[in-house]
Amino acid sequence: MDKLNLIDLTNLIEAVIAVLIAVSMRYLIPYLATKLSKEQQEDLATFFDIAVLAAEKLYGAKRGDEKLAYVERQAEKRGIKIDTMRLKMFVNASIKKMDQAAPLELVTGEFETPVTVEEGEEENEEPQTEGAQEGA
Repeated sequence: MDKLNLIDLTNLIEAVIAVLIAVSMRYLIPYLATKLSKEQQEDLATFFDIAVLAAEKLYGAKRGDEKLAYVERQAEKRGIKIDTMRLKMFVNASIKKMDQAAPLELVTGEFETPVTVEEGEEENEEPQTEGAQEGA
């Protein structure tokens, strides 16, 4: 009679563990994989920004094939295996960033929107607040 009062929870625990594993395989692992690939994409984009800028400085204008070959060699040296289509995609994106960047941004490597000085305002001049304008 004591055997009837005891419930075997082993099968229930095994079923719960199987469900947890299935859910993690379905949702958690793909999420982590995308997270890593986004970080890797950002790292690759940064690498290609630097490599394209270096190629531009080394080879100058009108030597696109040589610059592309240089970037490809730099990628290979660092163990980056990439097909030609993706290589050109990264290079073109880097060129577009360079074209949109101000000269100072190219030197520092910071690709942010530059601050512009409005017409009639000097660079070192502090903007006046309404209260300061009334007292003047």
